[in-house]
Amino acid sequence: MLSPDYIQGMPYELEDYFLRLEDEIIADICRRIEKVGSISETAEYELLQLRELGAGTNYLKDKIVEYTGMAEEMCDQLFFDAAQVSDDFYRDLYAKAHIPYTPYEYNPFFRQAVNAAVNQTKGELKNFTRSMGFSYIGTDGRRKFRPVAKVYQECLDYAFWQVSSGLVDYRTAVWNAAVRLADSGLQFVSYDTGVINHVDVAVRRAVLTGVSQYTAQISEHNMRELDTDIVETTAHAGARPDHAEWQGKWYSFSGKSKKYKSLVNATGYGTVTGLKGANCRHDFFPVIPGISQPMYTAAELANIDPKPFTYKGREYTYYQATQRQRYMERAMRKTKRQLIAADSVGDKDMFTTKSVLLRRQKDEYSRFSKAAGLLTRNERTRVYKFDRSKSAKASWAVRKKK
Repeated sequence: MLSPDYIQGMPYELEDYFLRLEDEIIADICRRIEKVGSISETAEYELLQLRELGAGTNYLKDKIVEYTGMAEEMCDQLFFDAAQVSDDFYRDLYAKAHIPYTPYEYNPFFRQAVNAAVNQTKGELKNFTRSMGFSYIGTDGRRKFRPVAKVYQECLDYAFWQVSSGLVDYRTAVWNAAVRLADSGLQFVSYDTGVINHVDVAVRRAVLTGVSQYTAQISEHNMRELDTDIVETTAHAGARPDHAEWQGKWYSFSGKSKKYKSLVNATGYGTVTGLKGANCRHDFFPVIPGISQPMYTAAELANIDPKPFTYKGREYTYYQATQRQRYMERAMRKTKRQLIAADSVGDKDMFTTKSVLLRRQKDEYSRFSKAAGLLTRNERTRVYKFDRSKSAKASWAVRKKK
């Protein structure tokens, strides 16, 4: 059994690896766009385009190999660590039932389940690298998704076209091209469904899917070993309203019990919106009536969330507050990407404008989190290329503006 907090934290380092890759790609494309300003003739531009596209494609391939390798190593480690945590829980439960327990290191079933989850997650991560790109509004007003290699060319063309046509000055043209990337961020598209997700969302979903399938197999296996049909779902504050209804309670896995409700009917287990569905961090584990004790009382479950609060005239539940926090964190990451783009193309005015915006966002984030009684999660706003140097530069820009 893995706690909701543990499951929530599992994808962080993998997300961080791919967010670093995002920053590397955006900064590199911006540096190449900036060179358009020194070109005045079409023939010169065509030579520049050939050179930059070739160099950019090679750079991209090297970075993908580098970051995918790091991500795969991390994937091995995080699932091994999860197996150890699960081991500790079940060792104690088996002892209470006076049944011998075979730990992960010597249990072929457990090891096979972990390997399957690791391989599935690695496969998803590799698929991402084949379908990564950026989405933005085209000249026809429609949102388009472009693979990274295509984005290199389109951004160069976009900047050159604007400069050569005399529509805008060079600096504005370069910024217009760069901001497309910063606003979109690195995304992955599923060509089967057409669904597009930002890098951190896609990576998190891949990890949660892998761990969900792994823990479900382990729970079902241990139910058979312990000869029980009854399971308990985990619980956490800030659960989605429809999940809060069933969390922390006992259910019949088969649905045949007269005392306990069916797990499938009550929780939607096996569906995309139910227990262990998309982005769900609940787990379930076997319990033995007469031996096991519920982790939560009915009163504790009823009061697991802090009371609603009012901020700037609007009332928020705890769940709504956590969702608002995630929105504010995404907005700060977007602004930081824009700062990286502005710095890469040497646009000092835009760098100052976005620095002031980032300061306002940080202040509002702190005020809202304090009012909600939530910890600020600064690691969620981290952007790899936005290091101490960029942060200090942005702070100085804000002071100068004041």
